[in-house]
Amino acid sequence: MPLKKPARKTKSPVARRPAAKARPSKKTQPTVKPKPARKPAGRRPAVVKDSDRIAALERELRNQSLHAALFHEIRALTEGNFNLNAFLGRLLDRVTRATNAGASSLLLLDEVTQTLEFAVVLGPGAKKLTGKRIPSNEGIAGYVVTTGRMYNSADATVDPLWSGRVDRETGLTTRNIVAVPLMMGGKPQGVIELLNKSGTATMLRVV
Repeated sequence: MPLKKPARKTKSPVARRPAAKARPSKKTQPTVKPKPARKPAGRRPAVVKDSDRIAALERELRNQSLHAALFHEIRALTEGNFNLNAFLGRLLDRVTRATNAGASSLLLLDEVTQTLEFAVVLGPGAKKLTGKRIPSNEGIAGYVVTTGRMYNSADATVDPLWSGRVDRETGLTTRNIVAVPLMMGGKPQGVIELLNKSGTATMLRVV
């Protein structure tokens, strides 16, 4: 019998791997520039009323005229035509008018007797008070001449430093008081007191 040839083995087809899906390309997103931050709007300048501007100019003119007058008074020192009492009187008068004070006094320190003398007084009771002396450590004037510092009392009736001697002797009712040291050679040698000041006048330091 003829021999049968063995049947050829057919190779099974190789399973092909599925082609990888193409990844979607990343689209380049357009770069967005950040918007510049807005600067905060500045405050609008305050509107200055004409009345306020006029009042400020009037105060400035008063101060300039006061300084000019004091310059002429001090110039008299070098010319030999100087009278101390007259000078102090004019000085206090101009300071009183420049600060809208109702009354004022200028006290000089006597280091020998340790007293303050009312050398010049303007306002009610001026005749009674002129020439009187008080201890150099009494009241607001004593505090100012001892420390060399200005003192402002908005309500003298409740101020612990207020002695009330002036009101009792003159009948004056003191509502408020500003006391300024009168400096000479770097030391307090007196006090200028301004009583019952009204308005917002500029205060001066007398050096």
